[in-house]
Amino acid sequence: MNLLTSESNFSIKSSLETSGTVLLDYAQSTFTLQEWKDLEAAISPKKLPYEQVHFGDVGELEHLNVGRLITDIDQPRSVNRKASLKVISILNSEKMSNFYREITGLENIWIRRCQAHILQKGCFIGYHTDTDSNPDYLVAIILQFSSNYEGGNYIVYNKQGKRKAIKTHRFSMLINRCDLPHEVTQVDLGERKTLAYFLSPYPGINRRQYLKDINV
Repeated sequence: MNLLTSESNFSIKSSLETSGTVLLDYAQSTFTLQEWKDLEAAISPKKLPYEQVHFGDVGELEHLNVGRLITDIDQPRSVNRKASLKVISILNSEKMSNFYREITGLENIWIRRCQAHILQKGCFIGYHTDTDSNPDYLVAIILQFSSNYEGGNYIVYNKQGKRKAIKTHRFSMLINRCDLPHEVTQVDLGERKTLAYFLSPYPGINRRQYLKDINV
């Protein structure tokens, strides 16, 4: 089992608080090789339908294919059940739940949204902040399944606007604070396939519209 030690998890929590982003390679990841392979199989286009997306939640330009597992329009809803049941059983295992508690410092934490992304040549994800989709998102976890691609760097901006480029590799886990703007640059060659999910301490309705209304 590759579960990180509590000391390592504390370092992740500290790094998220200071730098906002942590990249774990396969050896550091919390998943076994079989779990990685099961997740990869579950989000295959043969098992999960994908749709082409050109605009994000707040109107940002993007170009990619999205396979939805948990949506969070008004509240979390599991969709495409055949694929989502398998994926969520792995992501919500006792081992993973303990990991989420340790890296966030919270006793109660939920997966509010989960979706797979396929970026082929010319695809990109535009500049955005995850908390614009839901103000209760805390951290995003991005699992990388591809190795045969060029471009497609994950770019994250800190509170001072400083830009950091991250290249993720096959079976790596990127953990990013949801209040930090980020984007994925255009893929120049090959295919970039990831699974992204968002952790929150609040399981109820999506309060995006409510908070937007009271701030008008």
